[in-house]
Amino acid sequence: MKLPYTFYRYTKTQRKGILSLFILIILIQVAYFVVTSQQGGKIASSPQEEKEWLALQEVIDSIKVEKSKSKQYKIYPFNPNYITDYKGYVLGMTPEEINRLHKFRETNKYINTPQDFQKVTKVSDSLLAAISPYFKFPDWVNKKYGNKRSKKAKIYPFNPNYISDYKAELIGLSKTELKRLREFRKTKKYINTPEDFQRVTKISDSRLAAISPYFKFPDWVVEKYGKGAKNKKVEIYPFNPNYISDYKAKLIGLSKAELNRIRKFRGTGKYVNSPEDFQKVTKVSDSLLNAISPYFKFPDWVVAKNKVMKSVKAGKRLDINTATQEELKVVYGIGPVFSERILDKKKKLGAYVNMEQLDEFEEFSPRAKKELHEMFEVKENPKVKKVNINTASLNTLIDFPYFDKHLAEAIVTKREQSGKIKNVEELIEINRFSVEKLKIIALYLEF
Repeated sequence: MKLPYTFYRYTKTQRKGILSLFILIILIQVAYFVVTSQQGGKIASSPQEEKEWLALQEVIDSIKVEKSKSKQYKIYPFNPNYITDYKGYVLGMTPEEINRLHKFRETNKYINTPQDFQKVTKVSDSLLAAISPYFKFPDWVNKKYGNKRSKKAKIYPFNPNYISDYKAELIGLSKTELKRLREFRKTKKYINTPEDFQRVTKISDSRLAAISPYFKFPDWVVEKYGKGAKNKKVEIYPFNPNYISDYKAKLIGLSKAELNRIRKFRGTGKYVNSPEDFQKVTKVSDSLLNAISPYFKFPDWVVAKNKVMKSVKAGKRLDINTATQEELKVVYGIGPVFSERILDKKKKLGAYVNMEQLDEFEEFSPRAKKELHEMFEVKENPKVKKVNINTASLNTLIDFPYFDKHLAEAIVTKREQSGKIKNVEELIEINRFSVEKLKIIALYLEF
């Protein structure tokens, strides 16, 4: 669209105004140039002020340096298997070193020592020395690998038929020697002597002499293949009659039929828990049972159960004050926790004086309480711990099973206000005192 000609026309007054505005702008610029030039000259002409300014700048710079030092990142112990890009940057690692670590972790492998970390990331010795003190591995890693630079790993006795990669490295077995051993084991054969081990792995005589003292074979292997085994009478070691190998059966004189009976019985998921059970299942003769039963070794809980049941059958209950935790666990419903509570209370009291005290455990089932009475009793003259009401400390009174904190505090208050408490009757006057258990409680108190 074409604008009319009149759009570009100005009056005389308007033209004068525009000209005046241009002149004013030029004058202001000239004045600004003159003023700034004079100030610059003054600064240039004042070398003393410049020196003072530069000296002040050095102080400012030093303050900035100190401030930057105070803001250095503090490094906390960390697991080197998990390092973020930012963490790696703070530690001083290059992007390439961080990437090598991440790539290694993507294979689902772990770093277990500072040496592993350097091997994977290829960090310098100086950087490793600076950051490795902050490495924090799980406890099981520390136990297994420890500090390889500072201590020599201890070798514990082991079965040479089962050697892990770590164990092989520990005893100095090469990958080739370890491979020979594992190939041999794939044939489902076993090594039974140090000579067998050398024959299979082909290790040197010096290496065999160094590690063979740590070989630990099963008892039956020692009996059959041990040094001089062919020329000496075989010794029978204690064994669990629920687990009898062919060799062990032959050693103790068990026939194939008798061995098959015990294995068939075990196949039902049941166990033999006494020599009588063993004879009942296998049908061995009395003479053979008498010869081999002394070598039977049952688990502790089985031994405890046999002892309790034998005593009950004979009409003689066990003393509750000498009962072990295993013997208490024979009772139905009494496990590790409840048996521990029974023993803990007995320890605080010194001894139980009446079987009714076992009924005070409200958590016990009626059947458990019934069996406790059937299997255990309090023998004569139990040795209890006496609590002196007038001299016992507040903590001692609180620890007494029949007092709580409030009752103990009330007893101490009564002692302070009324003087020495002379007898149980005075204790009854105190609120919260259990009158129902007075006869039993009185046996533990002295005045």
